[in-house]
Amino acid sequence: MSKFEKSSYDATKTILKHNNFIATPVLVDKTGVVVNDEGKYIVKAGTIVGGNSKAVLDNPTEPVVEKNDPPVAASVELEIDNTPDAEVGILVTAVEPGEAGNDLKIQLKNPGVINSPLSVEIDEETIIVNLETDGTAAVAAKKDFDNVTPDANSKVTVTAKEAGTIGNSIKVEFKDPSANNQDLAVSIVGDTIVASLKTGGAGAIESTAKNVADAINAHLIAKQLVTATYSGNGTTVVEAHAGAALEGGADEIAGDIVSTVTEVVEAINDHFDASQIIKAEATGEGDPDTTAAIAVAATALTGGDDGSGYEAEGVLLYDVDVTHGDAPGAMIVWGFIDKSKLDEDPCDDAVEALKGRIVFFDV
Repeated sequence: MSKFEKSSYDATKTILKHNNFIATPVLVDKTGVVVNDEGKYIVKAGTIVGGNSKAVLDNPTEPVVEKNDPPVAASVELEIDNTPDAEVGILVTAVEPGEAGNDLKIQLKNPGVINSPLSVEIDEETIIVNLETDGTAAVAAKKDFDNVTPDANSKVTVTAKEAGTIGNSIKVEFKDPSANNQDLAVSIVGDTIVASLKTGGAGAIESTAKNVADAINAHLIAKQLVTATYSGNGTTVVEAHAGAALEGGADEIAGDIVSTVTEVVEAINDHFDASQIIKAEATGEGDPDTTAAIAVAATALTGGDDGSGYEAEGVLLYDVDVTHGDAPGAMIVWGFIDKSKLDEDPCDDAVEALKGRIVFFDV
């Protein structure tokens, strides 16, 4: 018997659009067949089939099974809020169906810093959503030292190097040495940075704002504690100031995640690269516009399946009863099929696999 044989079939129910076709004998496998209302296991005419573990067209003794499952995209649903009757989640699905999607991961990350913007990045197989945070940054303590009659070039501003309340404990003094011909000198006395000002032959102060700021910034210890700046060109001679503490230093106020579920979904779907890999949608009965997202560890997408349609090799010509085990049948390998007579439409992969040999007609 040849592998292919020209056949005709005259049963009352036919799946053929035209009588001319080519079929080959096959052994129909009972595996996966569901019992019907009459207690029989029937594989219906029109079932898309292919070799169970290898191609039947290359291995004629290989039993055939249904090969019409479309590919399934991997996905995962992230639980954001499980409040009864107001659940909110984010469903993340691979754009391309198939097992490859099972390699992808999605992470909602708390960046751990304040005032961080919402952003999306890709690290190998993981799509990371950096969530937006609020909060208040630490403020550095500072103090202005200016003349009683100031001008544009007379002010020295001293600012703590380290932001936070710790800077409020630093003191600064502009000291009149009360002696003639003294050089400008900076020293640390307890918790105070002392700038002993330059004087002339008559004991008058000669240090300018620029001179004092530069001297503080050049001092080995002082420059590690503070930064000094002068106003304008700093050419005005300064006046003495008693030791005074820097002020206004405030510690950071930790931030919260403020990205909503809707914003996270939009960030993923609007990101050029991420949107080529995954798509996201809000789920649940709650309001995604007002529900804040939460940090979620990198979580794998699952359930991706290549399906079986791409392994389709033919179409069963007539019903095959496998109630008592595997049974012989005939598989159309070339012909024209009336799709309206099929119990199940062929999936796109099956149509593509059979393209050029089998044509499915809608009417």
